[in-house]
Amino acid sequence: MCCATHRWTGNGGGELAVKLGWAATRSLDSANMIDLLSGVLAQDPPPRIRGELRFLIALLLERVGAEPAALRRIYKEAVPELGDRPELAALAMVGLGVPTAPGVPLAEHVHWLDRAGPGARYHRPAR
Repeated sequence: MCCATHRWTGNGGGELAVKLGWAATRSLDSANMIDLLSGVLAQDPPPRIRGELRFLIALLLERVGAEPAALRRIYKEAVPELGDRPELAALAMVGLGVPTAPGVPLAEHVHWLDRAGPGARYHRPAR
């Protein structure tokens, strides 16, 4: 049975998919993993797995140069699902704070950076 059609959400499969996703962030060829992680996400895993999968998918999509609006959508969906992983939620918020998508007001970027917490504070240059 092919990985994309395998049922991943039972018996620890979601956790295995997350581990594979983290390994893919360290790989030179991570594009194929996006489809696999998206397939696992489509199987509606528990929220703690779902949030981390979304975060990993966004990281991998960012590496392959995906549309900034799509990245913002995925990061936004991940934030509330990462409640038990505040460090990943903060990183997703930093992703939302980076001004890459056209048409997003600067105030929204600043909001996400402020919400990310003190560890993710930005530095305003002195004038």
